[in-house]
Amino acid sequence: MDKRIKRSATTKKKWKYGIGALVLIALTSSMLFSSYKSTFEIDPAELLVAEVTTAEFTSAISLQGVITPKDFIVIDAKQSGSVKRIYKEAGDPLLAGDTILILENSNLELEVLQRESQLLEQLNGQRQTKILLNQNDLNQKEELAEINYQIDLQKPRYERNKKLYARGVISLQEYEEISKSYLYFLNRKELFKEAYNADSRARSIELGQIRLSEKRIEQNLEAVNQILNRLIVQAQQDGRLGDFEIQLGQTINEGDRIGEIYEMAQPIILAQVDELYINSIETGTQGTATINGSDYSINVQRIIPTITSGNFQIELSFVDAIPENLRKGQTSRVQLFLSEAQNSTVLPVGQFYNSTGGNWVYKINNGEAVKTQIQLGNKNADYHEVLNGLAAGDRVIISSYDRYKEFEKIKIDKQ
Repeated sequence: MDKRIKRSATTKKKWKYGIGALVLIALTSSMLFSSYKSTFEIDPAELLVAEVTTAEFTSAISLQGVITPKDFIVIDAKQSGSVKRIYKEAGDPLLAGDTILILENSNLELEVLQRESQLLEQLNGQRQTKILLNQNDLNQKEELAEINYQIDLQKPRYERNKKLYARGVISLQEYEEISKSYLYFLNRKELFKEAYNADSRARSIELGQIRLSEKRIEQNLEAVNQILNRLIVQAQQDGRLGDFEIQLGQTINEGDRIGEIYEMAQPIILAQVDELYINSIETGTQGTATINGSDYSINVQRIIPTITSGNFQIELSFVDAIPENLRKGQTSRVQLFLSEAQNSTVLPVGQFYNSTGGNWVYKINNGEAVKTQIQLGNKNADYHEVLNGLAAGDRVIISSYDRYKEFEKIKIDKQ
């Protein structure tokens, strides 16, 4: 039979003390570990500190703008071919009519020569027909002149013999001999004149058709010659050559873009804007563009609302002065003002924002910096507007928090 063994009171007490010691050790370790995890020690030389102030604040966004001409003409290839000669380079000034490049196309040149030969043959045939018509007209005029000559020659004899026959001086046979000859030429003249007049009308119509045909052939010849002229690419207007990256021997098809001609007399600035601001920007919104170290007043001329990769595009124009010696594609820092100036609590911009999204900062107090929840409003290139959580005079770390953002406190070592 088994016996129940009772533990003594002393043994029970030992167990209680042992368990209590273990709990105490665990709590102490947890507190030490927690304290270690919530505090980070750093040299102040590694920090960038700024003071919260009250200042005049204007909400603005910073953009990267690209200077471009307001208007330009696209240069397209009017004919296919390979590049034979290049006379200009990108950026060169141009005058209207300047030759930019010449193409060559052997098949086209042969085709043009054949077509030109055919047209010249047609033109020569028309001219030969015109010569024959004119020659026929000349022959008929000569024949009519001969008839008139005979009439003029025989008319005095006819009139004289007529009188002599009336007085009985000559016989009827003698009179009829000259009479028949004279009347024959008179009758022949009338018939010839009718035929000549009819021929003249027909000839006039045919010559008119020949002239029209010659004109069409000459126009076709000119058009054929223009086909070869299309291998010569020329400037349509004064300006500067842009987007021109053509190489010798390069094959260019009809309609291919060769380049563009632009003028920088009225430049504009194109800028990409985050779609978050699409309802904050409107035509006329003002700003500044920093170019070659100087600021110039600008405003929004046009908004292109199509969203591409999270951005939309705006077109900005200069309000007063236009910078000199601008280049197409030159970049410019643009600041666009989204609100009127007003006194606000502000915090200088810094890398901290990339670490916290503006939801909290490390505020410095008595040698340590503590995580502090804040609320930021608008911003510009220099400042954030502070809505809540900070006051003027507060000192804040504004450099990057990436090394220590998981710590609640930062001990600033003043060695």
